[in-house]
Amino acid sequence: MENNSITRDRVVGNDRTFKEFSCQICQNLLWEPHSCSSCHRILCEKCMQKWFNNPLNRNTCPFCSKPSEYKPCAFLNQYILPYLRIRCRNENLGCKQILPYKQLEHHETADCQYLSEQCMKCNQLILRSKLVEHQQRLEQCISCPIKCTICKNSFEDIDFQAHFTECYQQKIDQLNTNIDFDRNMERHIRDNERITPNSSL
Repeated sequence: MENNSITRDRVVGNDRTFKEFSCQICQNLLWEPHSCSSCHRILCEKCMQKWFNNPLNRNTCPFCSKPSEYKPCAFLNQYILPYLRIRCRNENLGCKQILPYKQLEHHETADCQYLSEQCMKCNQLILRSKLVEHQQRLEQCISCPIKCTICKNSFEDIDFQAHFTECYQQKIDQLNTNIDFDRNMERHIRDNERITPNSSL
């Protein structure tokens, strides 16, 4: 998908619906979700590719750290996500369409009457028919901060890529820490259950 960052404001439904089907890394709606063969946690395709493109990760899951393979999550793709309805990314340009999940990509890249492209300088979505004119007008096309989808802070274009790489890794580390904590708590509870005398005796 050309722009596969589907934020909360674009999804029709309540916050719980969005939270249940959002990627744990980028915090956006799952797009082409894949699940880990070991722990079955789910990532969007973009985050999965970014993770495995790093040779240091050596095909290990970002959540359970086990050697694993991520495969398309058929259940979500067939029975859950197709029923979500999403506002077109060109809403601010005039498009009022609300589309099913599976129709969104084709609409935004081919059918929409307000086809847009992201300006490489200011990162705004601009009507394709107006893009050249926009870039020629310096007062319109001014480099603006890019908002990180993970920490929600904004950065200048020149600093964004380095920040996003670091922020992404911090998010992974945080998730791993939470998983380790949960495992330790479960182990602690099991150990206590073994040594605690039966109160009825």
